[in-house]
Amino acid sequence: MSPTTLALIVAIVLVLVGLLVAFLGWRRRRSMRTVLRGLSLGLLSAGLWVTGILSLLADAARGIWHWVRDQHLDTRMWTGIGIAAAGVVVFLISSALEPVGRAEGRRRREALLAPQSAQQPVTGAAATAPSGQAAGPGAGLDDPDEDAEITAILKNHGIH
Repeated sequence: MSPTTLALIVAIVLVLVGLLVAFLGWRRRRSMRTVLRGLSLGLLSAGLWVTGILSLLADAARGIWHWVRDQHLDTRMWTGIGIAAAGVVVFLISSALEPVGRAEGRRRREALLAPQSAQQPVTGAAATAPSGQAAGPGAGLDDPDEDAEITAILKNHGIH
């Protein structure tokens, strides 16, 4: 079978599939989005056939098939196949995750950019320092509550 004939068959099948998707999408959901996607699939495949790009893709598919058939799989090839498979798996996992909307993205960005002091209330000796004393780095070093608080913060950050 010549690449032109194969491209024509593929184009006809894709146009029919696109029209079927459009019809079923309208019939089941009354969704204009599904109708337009089905029509776009049909129009795209017809356009690719008319321009000859579908024939080029058929030639490329045939070339890839010959390459795979004649290839001897060594360690380097298996490594490449494993890397490509990992890429496909990561893509599928990312597609399964729920997308983040604008409001959620804005909330996450604001939470990230907010200063740390605004997120954590001041407690311990720094909060109870008399007005005459500065609650600076050297204030209240002998206070066991502050030492416990500092130790807890360091543990939260992985510093023991």
